[in-house]
Amino acid sequence: MAYLYGSADGMLNTDGFNMFPRASYTILGPMDADAVGVYQQLLNSTIPMDLARLVTTHNSGASYLRRGATNVVFETNLALGVNPYMKKRRATEAQRGKKRFKRDSHYGGGTVTTGTADLDVVAMQARAEHREERLGEKSTRKKEELAAVEAKELAAKKGPQTVEEGLAAVEKKHLAKR
Repeated sequence: MAYLYGSADGMLNTDGFNMFPRASYTILGPMDADAVGVYQQLLNSTIPMDLARLVTTHNSGASYLRRGATNVVFETNLALGVNPYMKKRRATEAQRGKKRFKRDSHYGGGTVTTGTADLDVVAMQARAEHREERLGEKSTRKKEELAAVEAKELAAKKGPQTVEEGLAAVEKKHLAKR
């Protein structure tokens, strides 16, 4: 038999009907401090302070599992295939991780991230890297445009020349500056 509730408060309000204290397993999402107090009263036992802090943290994504006297807190996004958004996000992060690995192995560096708690950090890193890639592409495009303009100016000064010869001369000029 299973009773499914959208909130812990809904379950606590119907304790006479569902008799959840006798349940083999109880899985709850995040609760507020009042719900934790009522839950402890109905169970006639106390929840450890660190556990109470974890389940009352807003937007933590943590859920609480009770089996008898055993308490477990877990992140719901660890349940693979449950949330399609998280599945897509994990796939995107895996692709970005492969790209970072290729880049890091090529340049000899490393980007280290661990665990699902770091997903926000990983997302921020990915946004920063994407921004760097866009800026790199933009600066490369500007350099190419400037080189083409310089080649045309050089061709105008020195007389008839092909664009390729002008670009080669500009490239040679840039290499000489380095």
